[in-house]
Amino acid sequence: MPNLLGLYIDTNVIGWTLLEQETKKIKTMGTHVFPVGCENFGSGKRELSRRAMKRFKRTGRLRYARSFKRKSKVLEILIDNKMCPLSKDDLEMWKREKVFPESKLREWFKINPYSTRTKALQEKISLHQIGRILYQFTLHRGFPLVDRNSGFKESAMFSGIPAMNRPGIKEA
Repeated sequence: MPNLLGLYIDTNVIGWTLLEQETKKIKTMGTHVFPVGCENFGSGKRELSRRAMKRFKRTGRLRYARSFKRKSKVLEILIDNKMCPLSKDDLEMWKREKVFPESKLREWFKINPYSTRTKALQEKISLHQIGRILYQFTLHRGFPLVDRNSGFKESAMFSGIPAMNRPGIKEA
């Protein structure tokens, strides 16, 4: 004897009913409710997927790993060119044991890279000072994610500089 299947499909529910075709009696029926796919659903706060925290943690680990790799690569190049007081063995120990050899770099870190850059415009500087400047570039490379959109509408690029008679994007 053939049967009829009736379905009700909503955003997070599927309802079904199985009928006997000739007698139109309900053989069986049920519903399946899918769990809410996000945190803070309907609370008025920003909704987050269930995987959001896992993604945030993974992103942090990746950012740290990339930073570590970049620093170690730059230090390796600086050591090869005698621009850093570390040795290859110290660098390998740092990579292996994840303990930064700060005691050997203490004097090197005392060099102020900003004043050294200014000094380099006027006179010759040592290889260690150049290496310190390059290491500082490595630490502060890229664009800070926090500042990406903050204050864009109030920036000089957007509104211009009226005192200097420079139009911004608004007037353009």
